[in-house]
Amino acid sequence: MTAPPRSTQALVSRFSAGLPRPMLDVASHLGAVAHAAGCTFVDNDLTACTAARAAGAPAVVHSDVLPEGVFGTIFFDARTYDPGLAAETVMQAAARLAPDGVLITTARRADVAPFFSDVTAEGEALVARAAAAAGDVPPWPVYDVAFGGQVYQIQSAPGVFSPRGLDEGTRLMLGQIQPRAGARFLDLGCGTGVVSRIASDAWGCEVTAVDVSARALRLAAGNAPAARVVASDGLAALSGGRFDIIASNPPYHTDFGVARTFIEGAHRQLASGGTLYLVVKRADWYVRKVRDLFGGCRLTEEQGYTVIAAEKRESRPGAATPAPAPTTRKHAKRQAAATAARPKRRK
Repeated sequence: MTAPPRSTQALVSRFSAGLPRPMLDVASHLGAVAHAAGCTFVDNDLTACTAARAAGAPAVVHSDVLPEGVFGTIFFDARTYDPGLAAETVMQAAARLAPDGVLITTARRADVAPFFSDVTAEGEALVARAAAAAGDVPPWPVYDVAFGGQVYQIQSAPGVFSPRGLDEGTRLMLGQIQPRAGARFLDLGCGTGVVSRIASDAWGCEVTAVDVSARALRLAAGNAPAARVVASDGLAALSGGRFDIIASNPPYHTDFGVARTFIEGAHRQLASGGTLYLVVKRADWYVRKVRDLFGGCRLTEEQGYTVIAAEKRESRPGAATPAPAPTTRKHAKRQAAATAARPKRRK
């Protein structure tokens, strides 16, 4: 078995039965601390939650907000958290701790010191005591998106992709989508929900928004209230549905296994005649994969981005239907663990 990352090892090495209880594990690799302490595991990322549950964490919560309650010890492995979200999580921990409680974390000292008067380094972890008043979370940014003659206000927050404005790749993709009223629209990796908002409000589509990030899902639910919001690792939680349009700005900095899952899953979920829209950089691999699966595609390139549009054609008589790659339960568990360990692009 692959050793846990050093940040998780630093937290596990600080665990002892003598620490104040109850305890809370925030984002350790595979819920290693929760397993050792017999406590609840919480993470913003659904994939990490799934992997922790499979590894035997006693209780798992998918959320960007710490559970209500008073805790004696909170462990926070900040390795996959955006700095802004990590700082908010430290602030939340200070508010949740008992007066004699302790925070053990791999967050930056600059994010811990404002909320604790006693912060010491023990190995690669910080041990913080004497929580100060936590104060209020800084106001989350709101930005305007102009599209199609309309201006949409989008609530954002640290820890999501492009938190201060619409990125140019998504803007280019929106300009290429050919919608129709009533189309079944899937926003795959919805982030703040800006695509879902435009698809529902401007185009009159029936929108489903999915993401692994609890924070993204919370924002999308507010920004695109007409959309159905679903926590899903790719298309894993969607069954039986068929979509006319699937749009995605996938996490292209990760290995191509994530993108392969997105593309193959999109092909299965599209209705006949439906269209997949992807916006990517370094497009060569994506173009080959889409052409192999869909039989062809259209490309639009601008400012270093490529939008790939591919239509799902009617199956030819006798043609084989592409099937998902076979896997075993052990392999699936290994894939989930590997995904949980990778740094994530914030959407």
